[in-house]
Amino acid sequence: MPLQEVGGLKVFYEREGEGFPVYLLHGALLTHSVWRPQFEALRGRYMAIAPDLPGHGGSDPLPGEPSIKGYAEVVAGMMEALGTEEAAVVGHSMGGAVALQLTLDHPEKVRSLVLANTGAKLGVSPLLLEMLRENFRGALEVGWKSMLGRKGRKREELEGLRREVEGTRPEVGVWDFEACNAFDCRSRLAEIKKPTLIVGGNEDVLTPVWYHEYLHQHIAGSSLVILREVGHLSMAEDPPSFNSALLDFLGKTV
Repeated sequence: MPLQEVGGLKVFYEREGEGFPVYLLHGALLTHSVWRPQFEALRGRYMAIAPDLPGHGGSDPLPGEPSIKGYAEVVAGMMEALGTEEAAVVGHSMGGAVALQLTLDHPEKVRSLVLANTGAKLGVSPLLLEMLRENFRGALEVGWKSMLGRKGRKREELEGLRREVEGTRPEVGVWDFEACNAFDCRSRLAEIKKPTLIVGGNEDVLTPVWYHEYLHQHIAGSSLVILREVGHLSMAEDPPSFNSALLDFLGKTV
């Protein structure tokens, strides 16, 4: 996996394929590896680039207090360093917030936007934040079970992903949720003029369907796809349906 220096930080990423670049931004507690099924689907048509966001996987943490804006600036810097003038940007959960922030702050870099299991505001309950700070591993054990819908709970392939989530360093996990809790771009959604696909799961309890409907209502011209029997990890729980929607959207917008 290549390494790129961005603003003094080392950022690890995976890149496969040739063609128009598609950046894949993972969510809280995760790394680039959550996008394995999408690499398979994009291979041969596009150049897929999936970084480990700062502090995750092999990437250095941000100096100071992490924020969604800080993560977005690292992605923008990475695009500059890799010579990417414009890309399709796909973000999941916290990565969706990063994708939104990137689009708002650097619209010239984004050709089209895919927002999976995310929202314009990602408030985290004070009780959950307290649990994460006091008993991180226990909170994750409970949290994993609530992340998946019926399809996800049947997929043995997600066991490796569960181990990755539960292996997250506590300080990184707390940073992620605090950054999400501070994120709110509701007042700026009307600024987004890019073709946008919004994907959610009808059994997602972390970012429920109304989060996606809100994005759809406030991003002009956006498309909305809700996957059945799917929870918070739509791209991993139902790769065929997610990839079909993604490829159809990319085929029309890039």
